[in-house]
Amino acid sequence: SFDDDDDDDGSNASDGTVEDHDNALTYRPSSGEDIYGNVIDNESGDAVKPTKYVPPHLRKKLQGTESNGEDGDSNAVADTSSKADPETILQIKRSLNNSLNRLSENTIESVSKSLSSLYSQYPFHDINDCVWENMRLACVPPHAVMSGLIPLYVAAMSGVHWQGGDGIQLGGCIIEWSVRELHESLVKARQPNDLQDMNSKMNKEGSNYLLIVCYLYNYGVVHCTLIYGLVRDLVASFTEADIEALLLILSHCGQQLRSDDPSALKEIVILVKDQAEKPRDGDQADS
Repeated sequence: SFDDDDDDDGSNASDGTVEDHDNALTYRPSSGEDIYGNVIDNESGDAVKPTKYVPPHLRKKLQGTESNGEDGDSNAVADTSSKADPETILQIKRSLNNSLNRLSENTIESVSKSLSSLYSQYPFHDINDCVWENMRLACVPPHAVMSGLIPLYVAAMSGVHWQGGDGIQLGGCIIEWSVRELHESLVKARQPNDLQDMNSKMNKEGSNYLLIVCYLYNYGVVHCTLIYGLVRDLVASFTEADIEALLLILSHCGQQLRSDDPSALKEIVILVKDQAEKPRDGDQADS
């Protein structure tokens, strides 16, 4: 009969439901874990939240600090992850040297692509630090203005900046570091100093940092407002070092400045003329 068939199929007369599987084979999470196997916090009842990512080579160091407590663990994650691994830095430097040693006008594109590929292998902040150190050693000697090498270097780094986008932060880092070093060089050069040799070295280093900023602007990494702000600062001070810096800016990116904002350039020219006339008026008064 139909009733007998229903009983054979596992019908439950009491609640009218039919079981379609064996309960003994049904998966159930272990006590204290969720369905994914993550340990559940007994106090909050929620799964443990993911912590900050720690590279594999730093995890052993982190494991040794787990006994310090939860707060100590979070601080250890931040501390260990912020320290660069010496072996990683060595590998980055080798790759940078291999690529930049063949840098020329004909290899700018290939060198940029080679440098861009490093960002998929190593932490971007470690690469940026190594790039800046390499640029300083090659492009900012204290005894010469590297007007021939800096355009090539900055062209390659600008290519990396445009290929990597804002995620790698290379352009922003180079701008920040260059402007900071340039400011320090100008402050020292503006001070009265009897040591002319040291003062000239400061001017050479400052000129090289200024050239880096100029070519970052020429290659579109820096907006013209930064350059015009720098020019106004130089005009306001108008020492011998400032005049040299102004001539350097106009000779290397004056054409681009005129194209981007001719009215601002005209304003700068008027300011320079006004500053140039002030010492002459003072000399006449003294005579």
